[in-house]
Amino acid sequence: MNKAYPERINWEDEPSIATPLGARNLNKIDYATYEMDNRIIALDANKANQSDLLLDIKSVAYNPTTGVWTFTHQNGTTDTFDQNIEKIPVSFAMDENGVITMTAEDGTTYTCDVGTLIKTITFVNSGNIQFTVTTDAQGNKSVTANIIDGSVTRAKLDPNLLSQIDVAVASASASAESAGISANTASSKALDSEAYAIGTRGGVPVTSDDPAYENNSKYYAEHGASSLVGLTDTNISSPTDKQALVYDEESEKWVNADIEALPSTTITYSEFLQMSDAQQLAFTGYVEDYASSGVPFLNLVSWSTGTDEEITAMVNAFYNNEITLDDIKSVWHVGDSRTITLSSMSATGVGESHRSQDVEMVILDFEHDDLTTAINGHTKSLVSLQQKDCLRDATVSDTDGANNTEKGYINSTNTNVGGWKSSARRTWCNSVYYNALPSAFKSLVKSVTKQTTEGSQSTTLENTEDYVWLPSEYEIYGTKTHSGANEGTQYKHYETTNNRYKLPKWNASTLSSVWWQRSPSTADNLKNCACYPYNTYLVSESVGTSNTYGLAPAVCI
Repeated sequence: MNKAYPERINWEDEPSIATPLGARNLNKIDYATYEMDNRIIALDANKANQSDLLLDIKSVAYNPTTGVWTFTHQNGTTDTFDQNIEKIPVSFAMDENGVITMTAEDGTTYTCDVGTLIKTITFVNSGNIQFTVTTDAQGNKSVTANIIDGSVTRAKLDPNLLSQIDVAVASASASAESAGISANTASSKALDSEAYAIGTRGGVPVTSDDPAYENNSKYYAEHGASSLVGLTDTNISSPTDKQALVYDEESEKWVNADIEALPSTTITYSEFLQMSDAQQLAFTGYVEDYASSGVPFLNLVSWSTGTDEEITAMVNAFYNNEITLDDIKSVWHVGDSRTITLSSMSATGVGESHRSQDVEMVILDFEHDDLTTAINGHTKSLVSLQQKDCLRDATVSDTDGANNTEKGYINSTNTNVGGWKSSARRTWCNSVYYNALPSAFKSLVKSVTKQTTEGSQSTTLENTEDYVWLPSEYEIYGTKTHSGANEGTQYKHYETTNNRYKLPKWNASTLSSVWWQRSPSTADNLKNCACYPYNTYLVSESVGTSNTYGLAPAVCI
């Protein structure tokens, strides 16, 4: 509230004339008096009544034991408010029907049926599924669904699985039918064998209309000639040393004749193939293999079990056009593996070293990779091979790949500049790893031309000539996710997803190790592609090139 008049007059006595008793100063007093009178009237009009003030709250008290609030007024009267805390529930219980019972401090009970608020879920048994309910010691219930034995029909099976079952059933049916036919045939052949051996069928002498009548070993033994001279289809005359029995087309008889002159005791396989059957049978020398070690003849042996000499002979015979790819594929197959022993490798040019260890080299494909230099008209390598699993130290288990000390990087820093061609890992592959191969195996390894993008997010392909290399993203998956171009074509072995898994698994929850590809990422010049497991599947992932992951090098022979 402002003053009625903002300043005083400060009257002065005579003889001063500064404060004359005139209208100006008297009006100031008049104005102030008038204003104060108005304010007193306003205060009187707006003042509180005493009776109202006496009802104002003077104090508030609370009794925590009873929960009662007491409000005391200015006139001494009181009001109370009871919170009824003794009625507040202090314990709860719910039965299996969903009814909650609440008990207050004074023993009063209240109930609330929450079960009516919950929708009923009913587990209904079917012809295929049966439900069981169990209750533990705390009263918790568990519902278990079980497939009823023998209840799954064809309609419930996945179409892919069903087709596999149908194929298996058809195969089994065919095998059973074939076995029945074979059994009948075997029984018939057994009777034929008996007839042509001793002239009886099932112990009963053959009749004159039987083809074996007087045409069996027993009959010939009893009635036949005791020497070649006595046979009706021979014409033997004064046989001499080293003669052979040959067929004379003019006389239609077998006659004795001199064998053509045999070559030296050591010949090439090509020379052996050019000999007549009689010469080959009579030849007692050696057919040299192509490692000049000398083997009696070329054996077609399996990739897994053949000796180093036999494998070398087959590979060289193929490149010398003396046997065909079909000959090779009659005993070698995609997915076949062969154990070789790598010598130890020091940490040369890379961050990790490797112990001497046995590894399995698995066949990825036939005539897949381009030879750097053609061999006798062959422009494709015979076989592409890769380690079935990753290099690893002796202590790591099959499910602890993350702690494998023989993991390695592509480059020591995160960069893919220069691509596969300039990477530290490529240098290591073609020097350290190549020289760790056993000598017999190493002698078969061929240089091939591999295509890879240049790195630095480029999609341009460049060629490298490699003895040892890592597969590209496309060669593994048959598609590109992080690489920039189709770096080669997919290997037959990797058309099957499970063949991409390699030990040691990264951990117990994954299917495979993380293992490096040679493909640079085209989205990031710091990263390369790697096969990366996510529990139940293995994807191609883009990761920093300095990370250490599994190593599974590949070669061609």
